[in-house]
This record gives sequence, structure tokens and C-alpha cells, in this order.
Amino acid sequence: MTTPSGKLAWGQSGVYDAIDDRGVIAAVTRGRTGLVASPTVTALSGLQIQLSGGWAGVVACGDSTSAVVGSQLDLALNGNAGPASGTRTDVLWCDVQPDSGTWSLSVITQSAAAGRTGLLLATITVPANATLASQMTIVPAPAGLERRLLSWNEFSTVTSHTGNTFASTGNNFDSSPIPMTPGVVYRVRFRSNSTWVNNWPSGVGGAEGRIGIGWRTAGQPVSSALLVRSEPIAWTATGFSFPANVEFIYRAGAGDLGTFKVYNAKVWMTLANGSYKPGNVTGDPGPLQLMTVEDLGTGPVMGT
Repeated sequence: MTTPSGKLAWGQSGVYDAIDDRGVIAAVTRGRTGLVASPTVTALSGLQIQLSGGWAGVVACGDSTSAVVGSQLDLALNGNAGPASGTRTDVLWCDVQPDSGTWSLSVITQSAAAGRTGLLLATITVPANATLASQMTIVPAPAGLERRLLSWNEFSTVTSHTGNTFASTGNNFDSSPIPMTPGVVYRVRFRSNSTWVNNWPSGVGGAEGRIGIGWRTAGQPVSSALLVRSEPIAWTATGFSFPANVEFIYRAGAGDLGTFKVYNAKVWMTLANGSYKPGNVTGDPGPLQLMTVEDLGTGPVMGT
């Protein structure tokens, strides 16, 4: 089967005009890359998959310029058969060839996409011994070019807990799965407006609570989450509400390409033998806990 390909919009072959055009695209998009609209990807017969017409995106060309890719035609290409055991994650990938002013599509392994210039169009989970595209789970990549707010999750949990580490506490608040784009800065915020201490051991005049954010690869259990940022909560009395906030800002690296992260937030008490709530009903309207993930775009690295 012929590899689907096309011309870069505003990126004629050659050098002078093409690189000027791509520089304009990078300027008007402020260096942002991603899909304009989430593509429609479906299984056909055999290993064939179809990318329906109407998709478009902006891709970095690796030389500080960007190009527009997309097609109004339905395009078909072959997926890859499943492994002998377990599952494999593949991606539908769009490569760009700036010097010739073209783009091309292929299905490659997720690991092969790490550090690769181009655009993720879909993630494909391939089960063992799969010989049909219909046996695969195809998840189109979300449109992210103009999205700033990637996830908004509200919770109102008031259950009591006793865990005294990020890993041991039973409360957990998840974001939506977030696609990682190298170079993009993400901001995760979590607020619990009324944390609450039920009790602590006699003779103790106060306790330190913690509010933290962790992350894990989408599809992995909560137990695999890694704590990446936390802030203290100064609990000075039982029976009163204490607000708590934590913020985590992260620039995705080349190794994140093609991956989805789930951010999870928790509240816990560092003191053993105490009981607390991540939230307590205070009569205020709205959710007790709020978690947001934002795309802050790209920019120069001002330090290490």
C-alpha cells in the first residue's frame, strides 16, 4: 500500500520562500504545535486503518519553524500485527519533510516516536496475535493547538482517612488523561477549600497535613503514581476547616512524546494515629476540591 502523504500548506519546496512561510506559521501560532481538530480514525478490513478527511494540525519542523499538515481526503494505511504475547502500544504518526515540502503518515511503535519531530494523530493498543485492525483499540489524539484548559475535575469528598504518606492515604483525585507534547509547559493546580482534622493523639498541640500532586502513565493503577509536588497544611486545631493549595509546573521532555499522563492529587497527615478529612462540608456552594491542568504553551528555557 502507498504511504499516505501530502504537501505542507504554506511550505513550498525549495529553501528561501518555504522557510519564510514556515517562520510565519511559527510566529502566528507562537511556537505552539498540535491538532486543530481531533481526527476520526477507524478500522477497515485486515490491518488497514482509515484516517478520515478533515484533519489538520501544526507541526514543528525542527528548525524553529512550523508547518501546517492535513488532508480533506480519506486516507488508508496499514497497522502492524500484534506481538506474540502481551500488548504493544503503537501510534499513528505524521512526519514532515520540510526540504521537499511534504508530510507522510505511518504506524510506528510508541518508543520510536520518542524525540521524533512530527505530530501524534492516534494511539493504538495492539493485543497479542492481533491480525485485524478491528481487534485493536484506537484512540484519536485530542485537539490541543488552541486548548489552554486541558482538564477540569470537581470533587466533594468528605470521607475520613488515617494514611500518613502520599502512597498510603486512601483519598485520590484524578485529572483526565493529558497528552504530553515535548517543550510544552503544563500547570497543575489542586485546591481543597476545607481540609479537616477529626482527632490526633493526646498531648499533641498540632499536626502537619500535606496536599500533593503525583502523576502516572494513563492506564496504570493509582499505586504506581509518583509524588511530584506537595505543600504543608498547618493544622493547629481539630474541628476547624483549613484551606490548602498546591501547584506543579512542568516542561515536558523528549521522552514524553506520544504518552498520556494522569495527574492525581491527595491530602494526608504526616502524624501517625490521627484521623482527617480531605474536605468537610462548610455550607459554601460549589465543590470542595478542584483540580485543573493547563497548557501554558512553549517559551525559552530561563534556567535549569
